[in-house]
Amino acid sequence: METPWQGPQASLADQQSQLSVPLMAALSCTGSLTRQLEKAWQRPVNVRLEQQKRQSGPEESTLFDGYALEQSGPVLIRDAWLTVDGTDRIFAHSQILLSDLPQSIQDPLEAGEIPLGALFLQRNERVRRQQLELARARIPALAERLDVSDRTVFWCRRSLFQVETGVRARILEVFLP
Repeated sequence: METPWQGPQASLADQQSQLSVPLMAALSCTGSLTRQLEKAWQRPVNVRLEQQKRQSGPEESTLFDGYALEQSGPVLIRDAWLTVDGTDRIFAHSQILLSDLPQSIQDPLEAGEIPLGALFLQRNERVRRQQLELARARIPALAERLDVSDRTVFWCRRSLFQVETGVRARILEVFLP
């Protein structure tokens, strides 16, 4: 990490003159990131699923230290891209708790075509992010894939995704330059 994980206010305090207003709003968004992006870009945001798997519990990762899911049970782990006009804009790694989730949500979720927040918002459920933190990081594998310098620094955010009844997912998002 180039910078430690911190709350949005601390992370963005010395960056405000260097960041666009839409990027600052997206980085600090505590609701549906997809809705925030659609509002800023005046275009639909789509999901392009890269990979996903179902497993018996969450993956262990230092990226999620202190970000535990409240229940145990099967988890859908997915890597996806948020795209605008066919261009990848944000990479998202999600670990989504499937326990007690109705099949009417599990099916479209596993199809991977609808952003997580949009799926719950369509059902008129409240969506909120908890423990939102930002960091800046070099990610050589991503830089190579994007054909940019390995010195490129990406904005990252992590959060717990809460839907009315409790924490439903933990999410890591990487904003492309």
